[in-house]
Amino acid sequence: MSHLLQQQPSKPTLLWVIAGAMISLRFFNILISLKEKKVGNEMEIVINKKKYTLFFGTKFVRELDKIAGLDVNGMGMGFSLAKTMPALQQYNPSALSNVIWAATATDPNRPSRDEVDTYIDTTTDDLKKLFDDVLSEMGKSQPLKLALSRLKATNKK
Repeated sequence: MSHLLQQQPSKPTLLWVIAGAMISLRFFNILISLKEKKVGNEMEIVINKKKYTLFFGTKFVRELDKIAGLDVNGMGMGFSLAKTMPALQQYNPSALSNVIWAATATDPNRPSRDEVDTYIDTTTDDLKKLFDDVLSEMGKSQPLKLALSRLKATNKK
């Protein structure tokens, strides 16, 4: 029995192990590159020296509906984008706070509402540029494009 434990693996077995490890490593690298790939729905912001990713997808809209949507007799009707977009275009800081907080819904280290408000209240960055950047990134978001185009068409009438 002890002679089996001391036996060296055959060369073909060792080659298969090495090949399997190389394939696993390549697969892992592909997964990492897919995770890091930006899909046009996100931007980064730094609050209290911490970097946060703002992701403008479906979860963002769901979160925004919870805090800025239309509520009729206790029933959520959505419409948060219809209410928020004009407010953002008018540089309303409350709307910006809502959008930033809702857009961090996918970030595991999400800032608090107070942290977002304090950031907006005390930022030394160009606040107008932040509004414009957020609006621009929201406009690039695939999940938001249809809703935003409908809002633009409705506002032109």
